[in-house]
Amino acid sequence: MLSLLCALTVTVPASFVDAPKLTVVISIDQFRRDYITRFSDLYLPPTSRDGVGGFRWLAERGAQFVNSAYTHIPTETGPGHAIIGTGSDPSKTGIVGNEWYDRATGTTIYCVADPDTKDIFTGQASYSPKNLQVSTFMDEIEKVTGGLARTASVSFKDRAAILMAGRIPDDIVWFDTTGGNWTTSDFYERSLPAWAAAINAQKLPDAYKGKSWEKALSPEIHKRALIPDKPGMPESFGKTFPHPLVEGTSFYTNWQRTPWGNEFVLNSAF
Repeated sequence: MLSLLCALTVTVPASFVDAPKLTVVISIDQFRRDYITRFSDLYLPPTSRDGVGGFRWLAERGAQFVNSAYTHIPTETGPGHAIIGTGSDPSKTGIVGNEWYDRATGTTIYCVADPDTKDIFTGQASYSPKNLQVSTFMDEIEKVTGGLARTASVSFKDRAAILMAGRIPDDIVWFDTTGGNWTTSDFYERSLPAWAAAINAQKLPDAYKGKSWEKALSPEIHKRALIPDKPGMPESFGKTFPHPLVEGTSFYTNWQRTPWGNEFVLNSAF
């Protein structure tokens, strides 16, 4: 399953005594709400000698909204991340799909495409929040603190990083599947944040070339997933387990689908 994690960190000045010092927003692509309870026995305990657990800690120590529902169609990642980032629905954000047909130009528009911006590495047309018509929470935090807050957005997908962040984050990066690096556009920066450049220098994804993603749990547990193998996987990744990570043009795209990719995003964000 392809997963996506987008982290938003905010450090608030001490003068804002009632404000939290840190806020983290995590979005996981294709993670259905019922997975929280359906596989709860497989998750780490809420607390243990190893520290705080993950989903069970959130489920048992936090708040769950079990009767929530979508009020928009389509439920694609672009509109969804814009809603998370702004609190507004697609009729206000302008992000009505991952892409849409523009009657004025007779062309299809990708939700964060911006021909006036360039990728800081390749110089090719890149991405920005140009099509986002409202402000994000991150934008508002930057404004209300006079730019003293520290905000960052990290995601494999450009649209997730941008639509959850907005126009004025301190750090924003997404993953370039052609070079295997964190990147951004000159709409935001002329160069990468130092921490992202340091991660790129390590070439961490390349360590997985030639490896295979194997099933991690017993066959009995995998049966609970109903579809233990995913026939929709591309040929280069293998239709069923194990999924080989073969060197080539599709390596970084396939690597993103693995748990190692998720760990990479998480470790980069924190």
